Amino acid sequence: PTANTNDLQDIKNGLLLLPTPNDVDDTLTWCASPDGKFNTKSTWKFLHHNATGKVPWFKLVWFSGTMPRYSFMMWLVVQSKLSTQDRIYKNTCGPLACGFCHKGIESYDHLFFQCSYTRFVWQDLMCRCGCQYPETTWNEFINWAINWTTVNWKTKDPQKLIPRLCLEAFV
Repeated sequence: PTANTNDLQDIKNGLLLLPTPNDVDDTLTWCASPDGKFNTKSTWKFLHHNATGKVPWFKLVWFSGTMPRYSFMMWLVVQSKLSTQDRIYKNTCGPLACGFCHKGIESYDHLFFQCSYTRFVWQDLMCRCGCQYPETTWNEFINWAINWTTVNWKTKDPQKLIPRLCLEAFV
């Protein structure tokens, strides 16, 4: 093909200087696969060789009976990727305050443990679900919820499903 820049023209000229191949046909070998053939599984393992499997919060976010919208939001929250004001504060000039109480900057800890309005709703919801959770930080709560899910919410019993749905709905 025609080279439309000097750099591409130099590469094309360099290719012409390479020795001509023998009568042997070229072959393609995928080194990441034991048999040398490309497949998705070996590619995934090659690219994610340090992956240890499922993340600890997998069952907290993804479970049978959940609503995809809630699972997606929960997925963002457990990875701390939700655009709370403490995350966008770096790029925004001007004062930012919680949309519920107007007292503190919006963060996970503020929304669930410090804001007077959401804390009241949160505590009432958790009480109705029969969940005794630690009132500390968001990260400690997520660790508690992961353990709680593993022990108490692993069946499809409606009494076990409702607290999980409430948690995701509230988030």
